[in-house]
Amino acid sequence: MPSTHHIAMGLSLPSGVTILAALAFVSFIYVRGWRQMLRVSTSAISGSRLASFLIGMFLVWAALGSPLVAYDHDLLTAHMIQHLLLMTFAPALILLGEPLLSFWNGLPQFGQSVLGPLFRRPFVRRFGRVLSRPALCWIVSALTLLGWHVPALFTLGMQSEPWHSFEQA
Repeated sequence: MPSTHHIAMGLSLPSGVTILAALAFVSFIYVRGWRQMLRVSTSAISGSRLASFLIGMFLVWAALGSPLVAYDHDLLTAHMIQHLLLMTFAPALILLGEPLLSFWNGLPQFGQSVLGPLFRRPFVRRFGRVLSRPALCWIVSALTLLGWHVPALFTLGMQSEPWHSFEQA
């Protein structure tokens, strides 16, 4: 794979800064909501859940924004570490932090007033329950991993920068 993909996917300053900024913003909203819930009830979401969420976000950064990205296609070990971080450890830690509850409380009042009626609809609630089933999440994750490692799709991702970006997303 040309080295331009590596530059585009994590070694260049703008890409690394973009990933870091996005993760920092999401973490800020989470911590803001966690602190607001802490004011109401000290047992709402424990400090260990906060730590779990933040460690999960750090692992996402380690897989996508750290110097590990430079070795993604050169070393199979680095590639597999990315898979483990993004598909095994980070999601579990992030979900242990109960992110939806904290995000909801971390949104500004404007966001809550706009999204509130949408999230109260029965269809949206049913859809959310279906999408958050662990078995479904695991099956989709495993099929995505297997699908992108089919030789034709893997080669497409290695030879085309847009497809490589889509694959990473």
